[in-house]
Amino acid sequence: MASQFHRTPSRAIRLKQHDCLSQKLLSAFHQACDEGDPYCGLILLELLEMELQGMAPGEARNRALEGLIMAYEKLWQLCPTALPFAVRNTVCGVAH
Repeated sequence: MASQFHRTPSRAIRLKQHDCLSQKLLSAFHQACDEGDPYCGLILLELLEMELQGMAPGEARNRALEGLIMAYEKLWQLCPTALPFAVRNTVCGVAH
């Protein structure tokens, strides 16, 4: 009888989970920076980049991408001389 209650997640739920994870990664990034650990923040941004690669194009991905860009700007303000060297090895390799 228990098998009749087994459901597979719908597409809307999976999209919401992606959105939720990206928001949690951004929140963790801001907390790491506020606590004075920009290196940890950079690692969280790398995880967010990997998450964005798996997301389908749409509003949730666009919001996460905007958050990622603003987060890199915050990181740049915190440590402008160290960031280009750290970003060189990220998933996207944004700055060289």
